Amino acid sequence: MSTEPKTPWTKALQRLALLFLLSTATVAQAQTKARVGVLLPELGRAQAQSLKGLNEELKRLGYVERKNLIVEIRNAKGDRGALRPGADDLVARKVEAIFTTGTRATMAAAGASADIPIVFVHPGDPAAAGMVKSLTEPPRNLTGIAGFAVEKTEKRLTLLKELI
Repeated sequence: MSTEPKTPWTKALQRLALLFLLSTATVAQAQTKARVGVLLPELGRAQAQSLKGLNEELKRLGYVERKNLIVEIRNAKGDRGALRPGADDLVARKVEAIFTTGTRATMAAAGASADIPIVFVHPGDPAAAGMVKSLTEPPRNLTGIAGFAVEKTEKRLTLLKELI
């Protein structure tokens, strides 16, 4: 267990990982290993922190890479043109869910599949960025957390868990 202090982002990402697993549990149970796609515009500090939070929660829930989890990472390395091919490749590899950071990666994943659950971390307002029509009407396969509302994230995730 990490001894580093947990930030609101880390806590939110850990809860988001739980929601991700709830959304993919049926498919994951039918296979030997769960397959998760990760689509990154680049691997900067923020993306690394997001991945760390996701991985910590997956481990806490019993998902261990190479044992019962396969993580397919596509890093565009700052090349916007590489995001859509990366998303298409994840879809072709039949991942159960795609984790993204930022607008462009999320839009590329959403354009690649309307069926695979997409979980995003976004630094701003997803509705203003055009990722969702509105916060109350996201596409059926798109969910996530946004930086503009970190203080409300915990309450929203609690409500979402109760709905599920």
